[in-house]
Amino acid sequence: MPTTLAALAVLIFLLPGFVTDRIIVSLTPQRSRTDFRLVIDSLVWAFVDEVFYRIIALRFGLQQFPMGFTPEHPEVLFEGHALSAVILLLTSLVVGLIWSALSVWGVVFWLLRLIKITRSSGRVDVWQDVFTKHRTAWLRAYLQDGTTITGWPEYFSDDGDKREVFLADAFIERPIDKDSGAEAGDDTVSSITELQGPGILLTERAEIVYVEVLPHDVASSEREEETDEHEETNASVSNQCDGNGRSRR
Repeated sequence: MPTTLAALAVLIFLLPGFVTDRIIVSLTPQRSRTDFRLVIDSLVWAFVDEVFYRIIALRFGLQQFPMGFTPEHPEVLFEGHALSAVILLLTSLVVGLIWSALSVWGVVFWLLRLIKITRSSGRVDVWQDVFTKHRTAWLRAYLQDGTTITGWPEYFSDDGDKREVFLADAFIERPIDKDSGAEAGDDTVSSITELQGPGILLTERAEIVYVEVLPHDVASSEREEETDEHEETNASVSNQCDGNGRSRR
């Protein structure tokens, strides 16, 4: 019986660490981890949670839950610990939320870069760096077939290997062969299509070659200028192009 209670006490000690780790994983992009790494991370967070909890417990006179029991009196493990258990759970939640916020905004690694300890941003990859830092900028995605799609990055994948992004208020520019009216690699003439829906989802199959970051005013002015510039050209080839190749403006 004492052995079972001791194991239960250890489990209660570890549970807050798993809660904290689960919150961090849910709120921040993470690299893939092995089961062993998951356990180690949870143990570390359990220790951090316990340190903060004991500080709070000493400040407000709470019991040192869950380690204050003896084999001779196992009931002490559960007696009068309801408030302590709630405080410990809240501590694990707050620690997870705070660390998630610091990770998303790169505060910790910013301080470490400031004092020349590291050059890393702490994020998963460069894809995450760009989309996190330039959330207030318009983006132009260049596809392998020469098509460019400009829009506001409303959603993007956590993993740069997948390269999926949802561009809101987007418009598409396709290169057009002026003589034949067919899409071609020579982009001396192009067709502008402004999407009428909320936006466009570029999946892995879109084959994004690279992404250009544009200020909001530049993207808006370019959309107006390019539409006016190519309006006559699009009209001349409209009979030979499909519906996707025409300007909607």
